[in-house]
Amino acid sequence: MDFDLSQRQQLILLAVVLDYIDSAEPVGSRTISKRYDMGLSPATIRNEMAELEEKGLLVQPHASAGRVPSDFGYRTFVDYLMEKPALSDNELDSIKNIRFGSSIRLENILEQSARILSALSDSLAIIQFPDAHTEKVKHFQLLPLNQFSFVIVVVSNTGKVTDYIVKMEQPVDESFFGRMNNYFNEVFVGTPVNTLKKKLSDLISGNLNHDVILKNIYNAISDSFSTEKNKFVVSGTSKLIKEPEFTENKKLQNLINFFESDDGSHELSEIFMSSIEEFNQNSPIILIGKEIRINDLQDCSIVMGKYNIGNSLSGTIGLLGPTRMRYGKSVAALEEMIKNLSYLLTKMYAFKSEDTG
Repeated sequence: MDFDLSQRQQLILLAVVLDYIDSAEPVGSRTISKRYDMGLSPATIRNEMAELEEKGLLVQPHASAGRVPSDFGYRTFVDYLMEKPALSDNELDSIKNIRFGSSIRLENILEQSARILSALSDSLAIIQFPDAHTEKVKHFQLLPLNQFSFVIVVVSNTGKVTDYIVKMEQPVDESFFGRMNNYFNEVFVGTPVNTLKKKLSDLISGNLNHDVILKNIYNAISDSFSTEKNKFVVSGTSKLIKEPEFTENKKLQNLINFFESDDGSHELSEIFMSSIEEFNQNSPIILIGKEIRINDLQDCSIVMGKYNIGNSLSGTIGLLGPTRMRYGKSVAALEEMIKNLSYLLTKMYAFKSEDTG
């Protein structure tokens, strides 16, 4: 993208973006003249704002109103004018104080991280579970609930615990669980999690006594795996829906419906996954407005990055807010969280690998 703004236009665009982020109100030339010491008259500022509007960087919502940044204006700000503030000692401490808790579980770390990241950025924090391509089964167990149902517990080497409920039309003999637990652990432990379905499918051999049970186990895991790649930890929805951009009932309802629907999770997962090759741990990606390519998020922006677990696993972490979000603060908070999350999960992964033996 060509950057052909004069120094004066850069200062005025920067002033409009920063003022609009703070106030959520269209910004006029007199406001800039009073709040920013540019040595320019309101008339001069007004002429430059009109020029910035012609360039597509600002828009005027109403004839008598001031101007607000366009998506292109925000993009120019992010690429050329944005400053990234340093986090305070207290903010850094809140990130570094994330702990494993009483049990070393992936979900626990992701939930804490999302909650703190949302609080620091005042945005919606989204953390996608790590890609399961190289995640391995550490423990596989069947536990009876009653005569007609049981739960499958799968523990991975990253500490992720997944439960699957299986319901049967015929009662299952308790002796089945002892025999099959030993067998399943021999077959599954150490194999990639994403091969679980195929391994189960290979076990279904025509033994009608056990095949009915195996098929039910397969179906339970298969149904879960279809949504596993869309699984997120989300924190701060209330922060997003209180923003002025979403006070209109229709926009608010669309936003709520998006996050509550399976289609929304799938679309968001696709956005995260389609950008994963571009991720650099030191340089989060920022998508603004229509760049997100999701209709219900056209008034939003996403700041995304990748966290790593050792050299084999990775996941996506992001912040979502209105296009008026505080980009610099969001990038600063996200970068620090990525470093801390990668460190914690790599440490946890190493511990789990040693524990697995």
